[in-house]
Amino acid sequence: MQIAALGICFGRPSYGFLALGGPWRGIGQSSICPLCGHDTEDILHAIHDCSKAKDAWMLVVLAEKISRFLSDPFHIWLSTNLCCHDSLQDKAANWVLLFSDGAIAKDSRNASAGGVVRDRNGNWILGYNHFLGRCSPLEAELWSIHDGLLILLSKGKKARIQTDNLEVVKILSMDAPVDSGITILRRIKRLMRSDGQWEITYINKECNLTADRLAKISLSWKLPLQVFEVPLDSVAMTIQQDKAFRIN
Repeated sequence: MQIAALGICFGRPSYGFLALGGPWRGIGQSSICPLCGHDTEDILHAIHDCSKAKDAWMLVVLAEKISRFLSDPFHIWLSTNLCCHDSLQDKAANWVLLFSDGAIAKDSRNASAGGVVRDRNGNWILGYNHFLGRCSPLEAELWSIHDGLLILLSKGKKARIQTDNLEVVKILSMDAPVDSGITILRRIKRLMRSDGQWEITYINKECNLTADRLAKISLSWKLPLQVFEVPLDSVAMTIQQDKAFRIN
C-alpha cells in the first residue's frame, strides 16, 4: 500500500510516495540516501538513523541524554518525543510576560513601582502599582519585580521578566549568591531559586511604557499595592503605544 506524501530530509524536499513499511522513494530518484549513502532512505532513516540526522540531533539534545535518544527503538523514541512536546506545551501555557518598572519623584524623591502582565500573544492579563515612599531607584525597580513575582506565584504562573534596567538584569542573572545589603534583592533571589525557573530579559524603554505609566500614577495615589484585572482608563492610550506586546 502506498500513500502520497511530502518528505523533507533536512532541508532537501522531495515529493514522492511512502510505501508503508518500505523505503522513502522520490519519483524517478534512487532510494539511496544522498546524504550518507545508505542503501535505503525510508522515513526512519531520514529522521533518526541517518548519520547527518544524528549530527543534527546532537546539536539540540542534552549531552547526558543523547546516547539513549539515539539508541532507543523507534516506537519508544517517537512516544518519548511526543510526550516531551505535550509537556512543553503544558509548561508554555503557564508562562507569561512580566513588564516591570520603577519611578522616582524629582521633588520629594518618593518612589513607586508598577508592572503589567501579558500573555504570550501580548494580551493584557493584569496590571499593578505600589507606592514605596523613600528608596533608591534600584530598589524601586526591584520592588516592581518582587510584587509581580508574588502576584504570579499566587496564580500558579511563571514569567519572563522584562525590564529596561540593565543593572537589574545583570544582578538577577548572576548564578552566584549576591552579597548585598538590599533586602528586597535577597528576597527576589530567594524567590527565583526556590520557586522554579524564571527568565529575565532587557528591553528598551519604548517597550515598557505601560509599566512606567502605572508606576508614575502610584506616585500621586500614594497607595499600597494595587492590582488591576482591567486596564485603567488612564493607561489606555499608553497600551496602544506600547510596543511591548510585539513579541518577536
